[in-house]
Amino acid sequence: MKSSFFLFLACIFCAVGAAGQTSIGYSLSAEPQVFRMPEHTLHASQTELAQEQDLRERSSITYAQGERPLRSEHARAKKALIRWNN
Repeated sequence: MKSSFFLFLACIFCAVGAAGQTSIGYSLSAEPQVFRMPEHTLHASQTELAQEQDLRERSSITYAQGERPLRSEHARAKKALIRWNN
């Protein structure tokens, strides 16, 4: 029963793929499409620089409290049961 179900799904998958390839063939032509960038006349014009801004004017000092585990505590920590090597 499972094998016939998977065979049915494979047939549906292949049929959808074949139908998608044939419908694309009607909408696309073999003629190359030349891409032309639109011209922006103001893109390369020179303007004055903006005023300087200090990026740190609204920053604040952030700190955290706590302890970092010692090496001995880290060594005694529970290890993983399975190690995967890819």
